[in-house]
Amino acid sequence: MRIYLCGPVTGTEDYRERFRKAETTLIKEGFEVVNPVKIVRKLPEGVTYQEIMCLCMHLLDMCEMIFLMEGWQHSKGCNAEVAHALEKKITITYEGGKG
Repeated sequence: MRIYLCGPVTGTEDYRERFRKAETTLIKEGFEVVNPVKIVRKLPEGVTYQEIMCLCMHLLDMCEMIFLMEGWQHSKGCNAEVAHALEKKITITYEGGKG
């Protein structure tokens, strides 16, 4: 099953490490992980926030689940991704198992 990682990025310094750890854990659990942080890093300079969010929504559409990492509630981008997941009836799961 393919799962999309969703966590705060803007305003955080350790997001790459947090996303890497979540990806590693979920792969060990048997998931095929879509890590947007790894994908976005490969985009050319000058890509706008809106363009990145558009890409992230397309990546999310490729998945059956979304994995919400700690602090997602405080992120504008994460909230948009959650709204999209709800609209598309994508299963939501939470880091630590809590909602």
